[in-house]
Amino acid sequence: MILGENLSFTALDFVFMLSGIVIAFFSTYFGCCYYSKIISWERQGKIDRTLPYAIGYISSMASIGVIPYMTFKKLSDAEEAYGEVSREMRHLVRDVELLGLDFMTALKKLLALTPSATMRAFLQGSITTALSGGEMGDYFINSAREYMSERRAKYESFIETLGLFAEFYVIGIVVAPLLLVVVLTIMCFLGNASLEVLAAIVYIAIPLGSFGFIILIGLVGSE
Repeated sequence: MILGENLSFTALDFVFMLSGIVIAFFSTYFGCCYYSKIISWERQGKIDRTLPYAIGYISSMASIGVIPYMTFKKLSDAEEAYGEVSREMRHLVRDVELLGLDFMTALKKLLALTPSATMRAFLQGSITTALSGGEMGDYFINSAREYMSERRAKYESFIETLGLFAEFYVIGIVVAPLLLVVVLTIMCFLGNASLEVLAAIVYIAIPLGSFGFIILIGLVGSE
């Protein structure tokens, strides 16, 4: 008996193998192309989530008379509280203290490099205020009020969206599949349905639906 003489290679096997090769190739290609963009997108989300609180910290420092550069420097040392925002400010401190740039030039450089549009708007306002002769402390205080107000409104909208998602989840992923499982179980005992359909609902449809809701909530919450 020759080993493997009963094995056959069909057209379906070829299609599966070719599909696996194509999927692996494009996954690797797009992963290499978009990895830096994904990292930038993640950093942008982290910055946007903590920036209102960081601006609140900046405004509190400005209200007691701390000069703008020292305010940004102290913020760069508060990584445990402000995370990615503090890491961004370290670039500014490095440019000033190690590369010898003046404060405004370092701000413009950080403005060009940061991935967060919200931070760019804040830095642009800081630069414009300083160049126009305005008081940066007043700008920081007004910005803190504005960003915190926007943050509260965003959280309220997110809570309303979560309530809507919860209703859809209960109806579409809990109640409807449960009714189908009960009906199909009875039909299986009567011989009018197959166990494959029941297994597909329990082991494929419900887990994939739950996973889809998790991804959707994560995407909405990261905005």
